Parts: sequence; C-alpha cells; structure tokens
Amino acid sequence: MTQTSKKIVVGMAAYNGEGTIGASIRSLLNQSHSNLELIISDDGSCDKTLSIIENFAKLDSRIRVFSQMTNLGPLGNFNFVLELAEAEYFMWASQDDLWNLDFIGNCLQAIERAPSASYAIPRWICESRTIPYVRRIGLPNMYFLENTDPVQRMLEFTALPFTSFKDNLTYGVFKRADLWEVMSVLSGKVKYFSIGNIHNEYTVLKMKGVVVRKAILRKRYKYFPPGHLFDKMLAISRILSYRNKKKLYPVYTAADHLSDLETVLREYGVADEVVAKAIYLNKLHLNDANY
Repeated sequence: MTQTSKKIVVGMAAYNGEGTIGASIRSLLNQSHSNLELIISDDGSCDKTLSIIENFAKLDSRIRVFSQMTNLGPLGNFNFVLELAEAEYFMWASQDDLWNLDFIGNCLQAIERAPSASYAIPRWICESRTIPYVRRIGLPNMYFLENTDPVQRMLEFTALPFTSFKDNLTYGVFKRADLWEVMSVLSGKVKYFSIGNIHNEYTVLKMKGVVVRKAILRKRYKYFPPGHLFDKMLAISRILSYRNKKKLYPVYTAADHLSDLETVLREYGVADEVVAKAIYLNKLHLNDANY
C-alpha cells in the first residue's frame, strides 16, 4: 500500500483526565506516521491534566497546548481544536483512548486510495480500562459507509443502536475541509450533540467514507463498555452521571435529540417518509438507552 507523508492535525479536547491522558498522548506521539501536530485544549481541569500535557509539550515540539479560562463544554472544546487545524487532514482524539502504531498511517492510506471518500474509520475494540480482559466483541461493521447512496448510508447508520458504538465515527480521520463544511452547516441549528451524536447523521448523509478492515482503535471505558453483559449492574451509576452532566451543561432531552435529528435531515433535503423512519428508529434506541 502506498505510503503518504501528508500532515495531519490531531485535536484533543481534555478535561479532568489525569488518569488516562498520559497514555493517550504517548500513543499518538508514537504513531508510525510522524508528520502530525497534536493540539490539546484543556477545558479548565481541576486535577493534574494540564500539568501532564505541558510536560509532554516540553519534550515534543509537535504539541500545542491551550488552557481555557472558562469552561467551553465538550462541544465548544471539540470545535476549538478543529478551528485551529490547518492541515489537509484532521482527527479528534479522546483523552481515554489508545491507537495502534499504524492507526493514522492506515487511515490516511485508505483515504488516498479512495478519492471520493471524505473520511476513514477503522474497526474498534471497546474495553474496560480498569477491569482486565473485559471488552465488547462481535460489534457490527460499518462497511455501509462506503455506499454511494447517501440516504441508504444514513438509514443503515440510524438503524444501529447506540450500544453499537456507532458514535465512534467521530474519531475517524477526516479531510478537514469536508468536516469543517459539515460543522459549519450545523452551527447554530442544533442544540448539543450529546445523545447519539447528531452531527454523525449529517456526516453520513453528506460524506461517503471508507472503512479500514483492522481493529486499530481501542475505545476505553471506566468499567463495562455500554451493552456489555454486566453493564446493567451500573445502570444506577450511569443515571447519576447523566444527572451530573445536566448540572454542568444545558439540559438536553430525548425530545431535543429528535428535534435536532429532524433539523439535520431536513437541512439535507431528505424526503418526509425517510425523516419519519429515522425518527422512529431513534425513538426505539432512546427507549432502550433509558433517556
């Protein structure tokens, strides 16, 4: 497979991640594709997150660090790092995750080989970061993202439940200009991408993707990945966590989610019957997720 030396900007929105962010940064800096810039925005952490980031920046000039004086919230912080990116390619990185050494290289090569694609995503492993050997297996593939029919792509994406981890589409490698176009269109039209990552629905409609046939992204969760056999044991904890988020950020309800979804679909000009089907599927998923 042809190698590419093109630059990519990696944007990491950080907040109170002292327990995991060091390993995540190291995983990115050790990528076999070394032509990268890592932009990290700390959103007012009250632990040692900023100090950890700054120590890494002293050792590697590819890191740019920003410390927010006021809390931007997850969406604001994600947008902040995207706005600073200037390379042809961009990816968001979570402060909890780990990437195989060839993650960026494989994704860039996949896009270069599929010029009509705007992004590349790998298959992923969803695992606990605190309980050894606990992981979700048998996750659905996302090969339908390579379909040339945008409505069919969206319906297959929407048909997947939230516990399929479809929201990990966010953590693929994107052509920055195409991603920026999507985010610019949605700015001010939807409230807050909390449940189901509404912008992913629009991304799937607007852009064709390519799937890397390797599990090279490790999504890590504190205890059990959502949908795991023992995940229901933590249902009460998850509900309390959701309530705490409501105290920090504007309340975002299931009704808000459905309203935003309809806005996104109509922005693209989707037919009424397709909008109705997508909303119906989302209602089912919201009920299953206890929102």
